[in-house]
Amino acid sequence: MTSDERTRRALQLFDDLVELDTDARAAALAAISDAALQSQVSALLAADARVSGVLERTVTSLIPGAEDEVPARIGPWRVTGIAGRGGMGAVYLGERDDGQFQQRAAIKLIRLGMDTPQLRARFLRERQILAALEHPHIATLLDGGVTDTGAPYFAMQRVEGQPIDTWCDERKLTVRQRVELFLQVCAAVQHAHQNLIVHRDLKPANILIEKDGQAKLLDFGIAKLLDGDSSDATRERPHTPDYAAPEQLRGGAITTATDVYGLGVVLHGLLCGRPPREANEPLSRAVTNANDETVRARGASSKKQLARELRGDLSAVVQHCLEEDPARRYASVNALSQDLRAWLDGRPVTARNPTTGYLLRKFVARNRFGVAAAVVLVLVLLGGVAGVLWQAGKARKSAAEAQAQLDYLGHLLQVLAPSTAEARELDRSRLIAEATKRARAELKEPASLAGVEFALAQVAVGVGDYKQALDLADSAYALRVKTFGADSLPAAEVAVLAGSVRILVSPPRFDEAGKMLDEAIAIIRRRAPDSAMLVDALQKRSTTYGEQNKLDAQKTAISEAEALCEQPAGREAACEDVWRELGSIASQQRKPELAMPFYERAYASRNARLGAEHAQTLDVAGMLAWAKAEANDLAGGLALAEQVHAAYQRIYTQPNDTSLRSQLRLFRLVRRAGQTERAATLIDDYIAQARRVFGEHNPNTTLGYSDRANLLLGLGRFEEAAKQFEVVSNEYAAQKNELYAALTRTFQAEALRDAGKPAEALPLQVENIATMRRLYPKGEHVLLGRALTGMALTEQALGHLDRALALHTEAVAMLRKVAPKATHGPNAEGFLARALFDAGKKQEAEVMLRAAEKELAPNKADSVNQYWEPFALLTHVACSNRATDCAALKQQARDALKLPISAITRRRLNAALEVE
Repeated sequence: MTSDERTRRALQLFDDLVELDTDARAAALAAISDAALQSQVSALLAADARVSGVLERTVTSLIPGAEDEVPARIGPWRVTGIAGRGGMGAVYLGERDDGQFQQRAAIKLIRLGMDTPQLRARFLRERQILAALEHPHIATLLDGGVTDTGAPYFAMQRVEGQPIDTWCDERKLTVRQRVELFLQVCAAVQHAHQNLIVHRDLKPANILIEKDGQAKLLDFGIAKLLDGDSSDATRERPHTPDYAAPEQLRGGAITTATDVYGLGVVLHGLLCGRPPREANEPLSRAVTNANDETVRARGASSKKQLARELRGDLSAVVQHCLEEDPARRYASVNALSQDLRAWLDGRPVTARNPTTGYLLRKFVARNRFGVAAAVVLVLVLLGGVAGVLWQAGKARKSAAEAQAQLDYLGHLLQVLAPSTAEARELDRSRLIAEATKRARAELKEPASLAGVEFALAQVAVGVGDYKQALDLADSAYALRVKTFGADSLPAAEVAVLAGSVRILVSPPRFDEAGKMLDEAIAIIRRRAPDSAMLVDALQKRSTTYGEQNKLDAQKTAISEAEALCEQPAGREAACEDVWRELGSIASQQRKPELAMPFYERAYASRNARLGAEHAQTLDVAGMLAWAKAEANDLAGGLALAEQVHAAYQRIYTQPNDTSLRSQLRLFRLVRRAGQTERAATLIDDYIAQARRVFGEHNPNTTLGYSDRANLLLGLGRFEEAAKQFEVVSNEYAAQKNELYAALTRTFQAEALRDAGKPAEALPLQVENIATMRRLYPKGEHVLLGRALTGMALTEQALGHLDRALALHTEAVAMLRKVAPKATHGPNAEGFLARALFDAGKKQEAEVMLRAAEKELAPNKADSVNQYWEPFALLTHVACSNRATDCAALKQQARDALKLPISAITRRRLNAALEVE
């Protein structure tokens, strides 16, 4: 690693080690394999130890006037001046001239007498935060340590620039140019959020612009670690009043929404020349009292021209940032950035109330062709109901003609469903609501109204408006029961839809869904035993069973549907859903080689019937992408998932279950590929959107929290991950999802073990494995096998080798049987081998590890942790056995440390490198 990288890493390690007891600190220091890095950390610890008593002194014990002295040197830095003083200390200008580097820096030094434990912790936290942040628009940490007098310091990149508002005004940047520059600031803040850090003090003075126009975000002095100790949430409340969010002023919880508010205040000032005086103040009103200099500085010739430019979308964006309620602001800085880019591109912004007129104006501005078709579509939808009424009035004379008109209206409504990009610009939920209102007011015939409501309910499902979909489906069902009878096919058809929607609402209504679907299936079996309607009903019943983990019942339902699809002619659409469901079941069983043929069949049929860019075709393509990755083709799976996600972004203006499923899948593949920052953005966006679409206590939202906990686990933040998993497990238990609750507790236990708490982990694992053995009918499953490996590692950590060996052996046998072509089996064998080594069977362990490594090697590019974790065990065992290739194995281990691997894999590799 470079010297700068080593310094950053040394500071991170110092902050981790400084609070440990003597024995633990010595062990952790000895585990550092890089000699230069170890030496640097040791020097920092020694300096801290020399002055351990100094930091407890109070102001009264200090020499008067000492705080005004400017030191000649701070560590290796020669002080050349002072940039400023604050309540906690001072910032000095310095140059490094120790013969190793020629650098200029801003050096922050805590003031003696102000170094109380609380302020010292805050100072060290700022240094730790800066060490974790590397971004072109964040000032870089260069060095840090403790002076001979006991004062902690750190040196950061010296930024020669001006505050962002001054820089913009002096250069008379236009509104557009200011927004473009502001996006750099958003990128820096988003990067901090991806590292779970909230700045909390965003203001122009903390955003400097260098001569080349590059923004630099400064001063993380009061920043908050989102997943760290939150004890300062109400006690420590520093802020700059003009730029503070309402929750800061009243001592409320600090979240990323706090920074969204701060960004909104900064943007308001950049555009209007002053911070906002009230949250809902339009920008056009804010500039009415602006002076001529402010107007000219924004490239405008008059207040009227500037107000016109700020009116509308930009004003809505700023006001959305400044919402009083944090939950009503942008869900993330990324969402704010997307709206600003949309404004720059002339596209609609999500902050605006998306009226049909607004969206159509935007559409016309960018798409001159096809506008007539869009206008006709809206007019037909809103006015066409009257035509249906007229036709329904003629129904007694010509029932066939009336039905044709209803079919035509149904076709138009289906066009409105966001299956293609052409329908993207319309606010479908409002149009559905308006069409429903008109239909219920104008259609008097129950059969006609039921037909329209049934069509509208299907469209509402397509756009993700499940509450409206359920209302429409239930109303249509009641009308058809009244008109045709409860035992009729028309009533059963709507009951299938009404039942399936019940598992999409929050909270899911599984019992009601099952009852409606079972009754509908019984009717359809009697009246239309070979129909597409029966195939559709069986597939939806299978999905409902699957959501409840009733695996035997799920298999029975989907097998009956599969048999009907052996000759799919006339039932293609329903059979596509069946093949998709069969692929999904195989994927859940970790059998991608069985899943892919089903997905490929469904994809080929939908592609031929609907086209490659249709939402239903893309849905299957996304599932195929996951199966590819599971079958050790991560690159191919990720590329396909990227294409699917991009297509959904073109199709949907609002998130729904389909688009969110795609985003969660992409997050998992991106995380697997080691793209941690992007993965953090994707999962945070997913959770924010899922809360709006499904609600806080829906399984889809809970799944997002679970994936975020897994991300923390991979980053080595084990205790935080354990706490998050505990919350998720309780949520699943409340949802009566026993299997998912057990699986999540398994992850919680692994996090506790890796955090050094195996005794707390073991009882959870014992309980969870008992639950999983009961829930999996044959007592065999990939997830159960992996849970057995996890419990074996815990027993091993507790020194119970006999129990560990028995569990490892069972896990290997199970995984080899249920997933013979996957990496799980040889991966588990690697852990079994390490247990054998600990039991004294050293040669047997090495032979087993070499065989496992050979088996895993072909897939190491796609299964990074699955390969390198056993490889670390091999290196450890082989070098302990004095193998001749020890040096070569260690070199590969060093190279692997440069890869995007998990924290636990990194820990095992470092341990292997320490073996003599």
